[in-house]
Amino acid sequence: MKTVLSLLPAIIAISTMAFLYTPSNVLCYISNSQPKLTDEAKEQRNKATALASVRAVAANQIDEALKDCAPDIINYGNGSIPPAHGLEKNRAGLKMATTAVPFNGSENLMAVADGEWVMVWGKFSGSWQKDMMGQKATGKPYQKTDVEIFRFNEAGQITEHHSVQSFYEVARQIGLQLPN
Repeated sequence: MKTVLSLLPAIIAISTMAFLYTPSNVLCYISNSQPKLTDEAKEQRNKATALASVRAVAANQIDEALKDCAPDIINYGNGSIPPAHGLEKNRAGLKMATTAVPFNGSENLMAVADGEWVMVWGKFSGSWQKDMMGQKATGKPYQKTDVEIFRFNEAGQITEHHSVQSFYEVARQIGLQLPN
């Protein structure tokens, strides 16, 4: 790799092509003004973005978590409630939830990618700290293992979010009564 990098100025000087160093340490040829990432580089970029988003949510940093989302993102959750359409609706829902039931953190996060899809597995915990949905906070903790599933567009923005674990499980642990 060092030899290739030391020759880089000479290669650029004799070629009309530019080089792009991607996050996955892949050197890609670019023949026009738009960077063209390899499929592997896209998967690495998307995994890093998904992990950063999950870590930000687990740290209750919602604006940071959503910074790489497309404006028309759809959050399907686990399918037990209607999907949330649009960035601002998702932001409002996440802020409301994490204000009342903040995360204590995450652990053992692992990401796998296949094309435009990334799955992040991890363990999450938190507790019910502020009144929500007309109910008094219990202070009870929760723990869950979940898989967060993300879909990405060509630009590397999150366009869809799905999860495996239902919020009903968290509600059961913290004593929150949800409508059926």
